[in-house]
Amino acid sequence: MSDTWTGLNQFWNSFGWSAYDEQTVFDEGNMPAYPHITYESGDGDFGHETFLVAHLWDRSTDWKRLKQKATQIKAAVKDGGMKVNVDGGQLWFKLSDAMTFAQPISSGAEDEGIKRMLINMTVEYLTV
Repeated sequence: MSDTWTGLNQFWNSFGWSAYDEQTVFDEGNMPAYPHITYESGDGDFGHETFLVAHLWDRSTDWKRLKQKATQIKAAVKDGGMKVNVDGGQLWFKLSDAMTFAQPISSGAEDEGIKRMLINMTVEYLTV
C-alpha cells in the first residue's frame, strides 16, 4: 500500500505510458519522451469527490494515439469506477457527470506536432 500521492501516480502509470505529476520540473535536456501523461495531484476529504485533471501528450501528425489512450482510460473507470489501494484506504476514480471526459486542446508548444488531450474525472478519497 502507498500514500495518496503514490496512489495517484500508480493509477496514471497503469495505462502503459509514463505519468508525471504536473509539478515535476524537468531540465531542458531531460524532458519526458512522448507519449506521456501529466496529472494534477491533490488531496481530499473522506467521502467527498474531488475534480481531477490530467493531460495526455503525444508528438504526432494526428490525434489517433491520444484518442485511443483516452478510450482505454474511460473504459477502465466507466462501470463503477476504478479503485487503487493506499495507506489507510482507497482512491476511487470515477467519470464526472459534470464535465466532458476528454477533449483535444492546444499544447501551447511551437511544434505543431505536439498534441495534448485534456482528461476530466473525479476521485473520491476513501482514506482516514
